[in-house]
Amino acid sequence: MRAGGNRARELSVTVLVLIAAAAVRCSPSDPLRTQHGGSNPDAGPTGTAGQAYASSGIAGDNETGVGGTTGAGGVLGAGATGGAAAAPEIAGTAGSEDTTGTGGTTGIAGTVGTAGAGGFAGAPDSTGAAGTIGGADGICLNSTVITPGGSEANCPAKNTWQASAMPTPPSMLDGIPDTFLQPQYAIDGDTLTRYSSGATMEDGFYFQVDLGAAALVSGITVDTSENADSTDVADGYEVGLSLDGVTFATVARCSFNAAPLEIINFPATAARYVRYTNKGAPGPGNGPISWLSIHELDVSCN
Repeated sequence: MRAGGNRARELSVTVLVLIAAAAVRCSPSDPLRTQHGGSNPDAGPTGTAGQAYASSGIAGDNETGVGGTTGAGGVLGAGATGGAAAAPEIAGTAGSEDTTGTGGTTGIAGTVGTAGAGGFAGAPDSTGAAGTIGGADGICLNSTVITPGGSEANCPAKNTWQASAMPTPPSMLDGIPDTFLQPQYAIDGDTLTRYSSGATMEDGFYFQVDLGAAALVSGITVDTSENADSTDVADGYEVGLSLDGVTFATVARCSFNAAPLEIINFPATAARYVRYTNKGAPGPGNGPISWLSIHELDVSCN
């Protein structure tokens, strides 16, 4: 009977252990929560860890707790609403009526240097040039080209020109060769010959060229640069143009001593006669007996 009683007790203990284990395995517990992305932050519950048997009876296999269920994915946020509709286009303001243009201003007369005079009337059938007169530094300001393209090659042939002067000295005055006195030697193409007045220069002495035919004259060059004659330049001058040799229109003027190589430009003007007139006395040359001399006078035509 003892042996049977011991066996009965062992069976009872075993049954109790099994019941306890089953009770532990089935007891509820709060699920663990973890943060999760999306608008639903709850993760699924974590499974309960398995429990070991508390008896020395037949060892039960430790059961691993069931894994917690995965939390539901967060709800995707709705996309941002598109920008507000653009405002309707604003109609442009109506253009103002065309305004009437102001009348053109009258052209300013040519600049005048210190002590210079104003512009001059043109030769017949031409517009007069506004004067660009002597500058404050004592230099004539007529060298700027006004009508481009002027050249002596555009004029009638130089060997057909006729020169005259007032005064014209007598032949061989004071034993001086005519090549240093007579007007034709100032248009012969040789700067080593010249015209000289043979008298102390005075206001009104002039040198004149007849081109033989009318041309558009736009400038002259007066060369007195050779040797000691470089001071026998005009003491101020005027340039006149004419179609008939009688009526001259002044197209350039200077109130200062001319340079030894004086370049004079003006608007292209129809003319046959070109006159270069001295306007002062006695000039910058050899004291009170300075003559007016010209080694070569060139004319530019367009």
